[in-house]
Amino acid sequence: MDQIKEEGGTLLDHTTVMMGSNFGDSSNHTCNNLPMIVAGGGYRHQTHTVLEKQTPLCNLYLELLHKHDVDAASFGSSVADMGLLKG
Repeated sequence: MDQIKEEGGTLLDHTTVMMGSNFGDSSNHTCNNLPMIVAGGGYRHQTHTVLEKQTPLCNLYLELLHKHDVDAASFGSSVADMGLLKG
């Protein structure tokens, strides 16, 4: 993907891969402290972020939409773009 040139970068620069779990603690089926990995997309990586308060996962999805130039006011239960993904 890094070898495929596109306008303004490479295919890897324009592709976001996200992996995570819908359980923070699968033994107890809790939906808090979900582990999520966001890779590619031209973001500054090699950081680990722990959010201080409970935040809807849809906030991350909304931010990903905004980073890929999708003008969406909300996504699911989102309340705001998180502002975590830096280019």
